[in-house]
Amino acid sequence: MSQGKLIHEDLTWTVKGLLFRVHTQLGPGQSEELCEQAIAVGLTKLQISFETQKAFEVYYEGVRVGLYLCDVYIQGGQLILELKSGDEITPLHVAQMISYL
Repeated sequence: MSQGKLIHEDLTWTVKGLLFRVHTQLGPGQSEELCEQAIAVGLTKLQISFETQKAFEVYYEGVRVGLYLCDVYIQGGQLILELKSGDEITPLHVAQMISYL
């Protein structure tokens, strides 16, 4: 897989550093909810705007069929986080993220 230039490179690297700090301090195996709260604390300290559990309406053939909840929506959608807690990222996780985008 080739790696191109990130669209929001500075923001991405800043948030990535925060994610590593959260993981290091909390340790592995924490719930997604606990990690989300820690990330919210970190983003607030970094003065990065965000929303947790931001709802987006989902439509099928023009009919609203439900809501998608984005775990962490950063700086108006410049970056989104879909948090997963587990031993590995599975092909299902990858497929979910692609469908969210």
